[in-house]
Amino acid sequence: MKKLLNSKTPKEFWKVFSQERAKIIQKQRKLPFLKKLKILEKMDELIIK
Repeated sequence: MKKLLNSKTPKEFWKVFSQERAKIIQKQRKLPFLKKLKILEKMDELIIK
C-alpha cells in the first residue's frame, strides 16, 4: 500500500487502492481455512478491546 503515498489525484488513489486490495484478497484466498479463522479471531479481539 506504499504506492498510495505517490498518488496525485483521487482517481489515481482509488485505482491504486483497488489494485493493492485485490492483491491482498488473492493472497488471503490461498490461505488454509484454519489460518483464516485465526485471523478472524484476532480481528474480533481487536474490535472488542
